[in-house]
Amino acid sequence: MKKRMKKLLALFAAAAMTMSMSVAAFAQNIADHTFTAYQIFSGTQAADKAALCDVEWGSGVDGAAILAELKEADTVYADCETAADVAEVVAGFDSNSAAAMAFARIVDAHRTGTTTALNKGEQGYTISTPGYYLIVDTTKLEDGSYDALNLSLLQCYETITIATKTDIPTVVKKVDDVNDSNTSEDTVVWQDSADYDIGDEIPYQITGTLGDISKFPTYYVNFHDTMTNLTLKTDSVTVTLDNETVNKNNYLVAWDPKTKTLDVEFMDVVALGAKTNSVIVVSYIATLDEGANIGATGNPNEVYLEFSNNPNNSGNGTTKPSTGKTPVDTNIIFTYKVIANKVDPAGKPLAGAKFALYKAIGTDEKGETIWQDLGEVGDGEKDTTFAWTGLDDGDYKIVETKVPEGYNKIADQYFTVTAGHDILSDNPALTELSGNSDTGMITLASDKEAGSLSTNIENKQGTVLPSTGGMGTTVLYTTGAILVIGAGVVLVARRRVAK
Repeated sequence: MKKRMKKLLALFAAAAMTMSMSVAAFAQNIADHTFTAYQIFSGTQAADKAALCDVEWGSGVDGAAILAELKEADTVYADCETAADVAEVVAGFDSNSAAAMAFARIVDAHRTGTTTALNKGEQGYTISTPGYYLIVDTTKLEDGSYDALNLSLLQCYETITIATKTDIPTVVKKVDDVNDSNTSEDTVVWQDSADYDIGDEIPYQITGTLGDISKFPTYYVNFHDTMTNLTLKTDSVTVTLDNETVNKNNYLVAWDPKTKTLDVEFMDVVALGAKTNSVIVVSYIATLDEGANIGATGNPNEVYLEFSNNPNNSGNGTTKPSTGKTPVDTNIIFTYKVIANKVDPAGKPLAGAKFALYKAIGTDEKGETIWQDLGEVGDGEKDTTFAWTGLDDGDYKIVETKVPEGYNKIADQYFTVTAGHDILSDNPALTELSGNSDTGMITLASDKEAGSLSTNIENKQGTVLPSTGGMGTTVLYTTGAILVIGAGVVLVARRRVAK
């Protein structure tokens, strides 16, 4: 008995995926993807071309294996014995339904080596043989490429439209730039660069935005972060998914202090509630290491996102599936140094001094500046150059803590370090570095590439007494004369009293 099957609609809208990316990312049209057709059901075309008659298993699949797995997987196939029985069940599925996707995956697992020719035309691909087909994206992806395969599509005979456009995630890394001397900066602004003191704690945020993952039963994500001259505070790592905190048991944090690499791995974000366009945010704190690069070289950090790239084989949520990689996003930290050269009035190097540097870090309840001691430098004997390395921008003062013998101590010198760097850039750079003296007694020369501000600090010799013939001598002579006259008046007065 002939059975009539209603026309099977295209059950997967994944053929026309739409990119959902941040402004910094880009839509990726894959013009060179290749597709192969496998016949699932064969049959004859009905007169109205709206259905297949005499449905049988097609040449592109192992029908017996498909039927056995379908009956085991879902009770809706319990009474199916033939290809026509299965076709009747599948015809009732809604487009994009989980049942339709499950059917496609089972068929995909039992493809034979027999394919049906796809003829590419202006309106799409065409098939000359009536039937119902599984269209497979057979593009050979390079390992770790920023690309993903399209889901296997269920399509009817004749014209087939396949949009060769994949949907892939994006990732960006940002840092909060905190100036200790400016206590009014209480708003977090995430940007691509910052400057800090060595030893400072630096807040970071990595944001991964997923594409269309609706066709993936499971979805693997791994944030790969490589730092330069930074050390992770391992207990500071936190994760949110669509603004909800993710339990630490649901992801793996791996930090290697030797290679300075951090991995935050999720075997299956779908199980955590992720959906199309979901946002995963990884936050943590790192400290800037001793030995950090000073100046324009900076301390760059790079991150990329590894992601599931094959919806036909996305794994089981416990093992790593086939993956792709996003382009690298770069973030950078700058730090600077201050150099003081001790000189005499003639501008020659002067030994025998020590200096301490202090940084303004706020004000107390009386409104007075709070100064952080950044340390004393110099041996107090031979040193004539004094340097403090690994400084942020901000307000500072230099205090002479030991004075060369025979010279006067200088007044405390106040100055401000100001720096400029790209805050939104794929390759952030240091754009300016300057130092302004609040006392006006020193001048700071800037070397942006070296990240240094240098100045000469002059000591003058000890107390200078008035010289002969000067105003000071006149004052002394005048004072002496007044004292002599005074003594004479007292003497005359005493004689009169005695008489």
